[in-house]
Amino acid sequence: MLPVLYNTTKNNKNLQLVFNVILPNEGVTLATVQKQLSSKRLKSVLNSVKETFIELSLPKFKTQSTYDLQKPLRTVNVTDVFDVSKAKLTGISPSQPLYVTKAIHKAFIDVDENGVTAAAVTAIIFGSSSALPIEKIVFNCNRPFLYLIREKTSGLVWFVGTYYGK
Repeated sequence: MLPVLYNTTKNNKNLQLVFNVILPNEGVTLATVQKQLSSKRLKSVLNSVKETFIELSLPKFKTQSTYDLQKPLRTVNVTDVFDVSKAKLTGISPSQPLYVTKAIHKAFIDVDENGVTAAAVTAIIFGSSSALPIEKIVFNCNRPFLYLIREKTSGLVWFVGTYYGK
């Protein structure tokens, strides 16, 4: 497990986003890790992570996804906003009746040598300026891994994905 802290924008002073990489041990498949990864276990692993300096080898990759939210919203009884005769969105437009025709969620992640970009958030990886020699720990993501972006204080996961290679 490797957490990388983000440098957030000025508007989000209290926001502490972390890009986490979960790299299975050699010989263990990503599917096995995913089956064993409950929210309780993930929380336990995240709470046990200690800060240290590492040499990170992470492949460049980009991914994006688009999801139609209308069906999931209807499943949890968010229906009136999609009905022209029932929608009450006067707080948005008091003079013209509005209703929702589509609800779409789009997310993207771009990982390169400059950091991680997800939506409008950028990760910065810092090195040490200490004069003391530091034991070099190598974290080489040379096989499939799971990644997630979460808010450190609340633990809320914002993005989750898998990397299998090109």
